[in-house]
Amino acid sequence: MKKEEFKIVYMEYHHMVIHLAYDILHDYDLAQYVCQEVFIELDEKIERINRERIKGWLLRCGKRKSIDLARRNCRKNEVSVSTEE
Repeated sequence: MKKEEFKIVYMEYHHMVIHLAYDILHDYDLAQYVCQEVFIELDEKIERINRERIKGWLLRCGKRKSIDLARRNCRKNEVSVSTEE
């Protein structure tokens, strides 16, 4: 895929990826971060992804990255409770 095609895909789907990530994370800045990560990965794997399946790939990748980030943030905020006797 050439740069022009990548631009077209980005312009067509970046709002969708941000919206999906925002629905999961409830944080616009994190949603933008996820969108950036998704499109970086797309750029790296563009030759192996079928053009007809890019929308599904972007949704699946965006959802997975959002959930991973939410889990990472949740673990970071957990309080460890020790049971001392």
